[in-house]
Amino acid sequence: MIVAMFRTYLKPQANLNELGVLHQKMHAIVTNMPGFISVKMFTAEDGEVLALAEFDSLDALKAWKEHPEHVVAQQRGREEFFAARTVSSAFTVPPAAPVPPRSGAARRSSP
Repeated sequence: MIVAMFRTYLKPQANLNELGVLHQKMHAIVTNMPGFISVKMFTAEDGEVLALAEFDSLDALKAWKEHPEHVVAQQRGREEFFAARTVSSAFTVPPAAPVPPRSGAARRSSP
């Protein structure tokens, strides 16, 4: 499995309604792509947003990264919405047993 980590800070003038519309459109596309597993978003106290997206392979992640509508959305993100943005990815090793969620560990934002 591949986990992609998207860390962003919003520009002060970012139009949150437009960003929400774009996010919903991208979510509808990625959830229907082969190899997509899940995505979760978290917001830190300092305003940083972390999105963790899981894919079953590097090829699936690459297909998402290169999807034509996602390429346009990434450009809009850089120009209109995000003051800072970093993307990282990592291979994961499944845990020996499921890890129970910790209460209060992170605030989950709505997609």
